Amino acid sequence: VQSGSPTMYEIAVQFPDRAQTVLRRYTDFAQLRDKMGTDVAALLPTLPPKSMVTVRLSSRALQTRQVQLAAFLTEAVAMFSRLENAPLAEFLEATAEDVAAVRTVMDSHER
Repeated sequence: VQSGSPTMYEIAVQFPDRAQTVLRRYTDFAQLRDKMGTDVAALLPTLPPKSMVTVRLSSRALQTRQVQLAAFLTEAVAMFSRLENAPLAEFLEATAEDVAAVRTVMDSHER
């Protein structure tokens, strides 16, 4: 978590051929959920509530939100481990090469 306004969440992404860090705001997670569709969103953990007041969250509240966002993202990646969901791949900033590499690795594990 990078504090400040707005709060940014650091996501460590590991592809077969490279690793990167992606920075996302709470609204990015909400947009991902919406882009994935209601059927998929219903299967994922709920996102923490959005604060209607522009107040800096306490350290404890920020940690709780981070854990909930991580649970949401972890489950989304588990559901689409081949990155076949375009909004998820975009959220993770996966290139076409990254997606191809992930699918190659997944195919080799299924044999």
